[in-house]
Amino acid sequence: MTKMTRSQPITELPAPVRTVLFFLLACISTMAAALFLELSVASSACLFLLIGIFCFYKKYGFQSARQIQILALISSAACTISAILGRYSKYDNLFYGIQTEDFRHSPTQQKLLTIFIAAGLFIFFYFFFLRLYEYGGKFTINRIKAQPMENWAVFLCSFLMILICWLPYFLAYFPGILSNDSVWQMDQVLGIRPYSNHHPFTHTMIIKLLYTIGHAIFGTVSGGIATYTFFQMTVMALIFSYLIYTIYHQGAKTGWCIAVLAYFALVPFHAMYSITMWKDILFGGVVLLFVISIWKLLTKYRRGEPIWPVLPMFAVTGIFVSLLRTNGFLAFLLCIPFVVIMLRKHWLPVLASGIVSVIVVLTVLGPVMSAFKVIPVDTVEALSIPLQHISRMIADDKPLTQEQTELIEKLAPVEEIKEAYRPYISDPVKNLIRRYNNQQALSEYRWEYIKLWVSLALKYPGEIIKAQADQTYGYWYPDVQYWNVWTYTVDNDFGISTTPLIDGPVYNMVRNAATSYRTIPIYGMVWSIGLNMLAVFALGAVCIVKRKAWLLTAFIPTVAVFLTLMISTPVYAEFRYIYCLFTTLPFLASITFLTPQRPRKEANGQKEPEQQAESAG
Repeated sequence: MTKMTRSQPITELPAPVRTVLFFLLACISTMAAALFLELSVASSACLFLLIGIFCFYKKYGFQSARQIQILALISSAACTISAILGRYSKYDNLFYGIQTEDFRHSPTQQKLLTIFIAAGLFIFFYFFFLRLYEYGGKFTINRIKAQPMENWAVFLCSFLMILICWLPYFLAYFPGILSNDSVWQMDQVLGIRPYSNHHPFTHTMIIKLLYTIGHAIFGTVSGGIATYTFFQMTVMALIFSYLIYTIYHQGAKTGWCIAVLAYFALVPFHAMYSITMWKDILFGGVVLLFVISIWKLLTKYRRGEPIWPVLPMFAVTGIFVSLLRTNGFLAFLLCIPFVVIMLRKHWLPVLASGIVSVIVVLTVLGPVMSAFKVIPVDTVEALSIPLQHISRMIADDKPLTQEQTELIEKLAPVEEIKEAYRPYISDPVKNLIRRYNNQQALSEYRWEYIKLWVSLALKYPGEIIKAQADQTYGYWYPDVQYWNVWTYTVDNDFGISTTPLIDGPVYNMVRNAATSYRTIPIYGMVWSIGLNMLAVFALGAVCIVKRKAWLLTAFIPTVAVFLTLMISTPVYAEFRYIYCLFTTLPFLASITFLTPQRPRKEANGQKEPEQQAESAG
């Protein structure tokens, strides 16, 4: 990588002054962290924290490349805002553990305390990101020695190891895990209820196909469900193995590939999700394939190689991304312009592939679903966030005009909305509107409701921020504990329940693994949506430092799903809604720290553009 000149301070401070400055900054950061983490003022942890932060500040200092400083400033500001809003949302106050009456009844002191905490956290984050981006810019996972295994062997071994590690979960939760949503879809498969696109019709049809095959072979409902479960396990294991094969083929170190393999094979939520009948699982796998297809297009384009071999993968995965989740179609549409721009010399075939995908999706959502008499998603389901915004203002007794009240009451009585509102989940308000059967008003008075939301947002922006934070903070604030996996089959009309095929220590280990993240520090961070989402943005910054900003296009699908949740999520921290983050993160990390190898027959030719850039200077 090109060496970046460090920005020098205008006046070099004497060593004693620098030491005092770093100590004062360390004190501010330590006090802010102690208040934020609610540590006791007499806790010895504060002393160790102060010593550690001071040594960190003093050893590394402020100096770094200008680009890294700018990225660190942006990242620090984002993390500080996330921390403050996340803690506010979590406790609905600004005390941060300070429970004295003086602070409790003094808004001014609360604000000053919040500013102090924000300043201390910002300083720490700034130093942290300076070092993170500096070392991230130098870090690489390219192997130096010749590959010890053939590519096909890596794929096969990865697939078998993942499947073997997941097998105890399949046996412990046989024939698979069915939540309320799963039972809803099985009812459609069995004809108990009509088809509905509330849970994607495409996924229901996949379930029906595998269930029909399994039922024909085994003659039981349990056998049909087990067939779908094993199919899903196999597909996800194949997709993850393809990821490992791809990065190994492109020159990733064996140790890195083993770490990625361990992540997919041993972290329990991948195993638990592989046996759970949810649309989100296959969606997470397909998003990963879609990301890989974008990366392959970018890599081939920059090498000057033909991109047409990858276009079918791009188009097909785009179709399934769009059909396996309602917000997937929007995420796919967001990706197309960026991919076309990045591959502008071949914009026509890329755009044509995207258009073909869109036509197929619209055909399924239109004529095909009409032919099967599929009930479309109701209007209120897509309006979780704006409904929560308006409900928050009602719950907080913000004054409304007579006209605004009448418009709201076309959906449901204002007083009942106030009672139904829950800051972290939109279902109570949505179900209230469904109960009054007034959803048609949202269509008939569409522009009036848009004007209502805009006028209230302009009048009460603070309420909008609070409502938005409460409804979404689990996706961007790391310290959130919410259920991540389903561990049993709910009651149903087709007589299926969990029937373990194993017992003893293995069974107990599998059962405990599903919930152990709640009690084991550090390990629980692997399950944190907010922390992993911040990691994606940090990896994006490292790409810029490594002069590989073109790679950011491959980050767009994951970020697009995140953004769609910010405007539509019904629950504040639903792990499965953003499971694609956990399937794509290892690949995004891999391509950030990996310089792809050229095919062997071209390896002796000129260097790739990114290699030339990194070896310059």
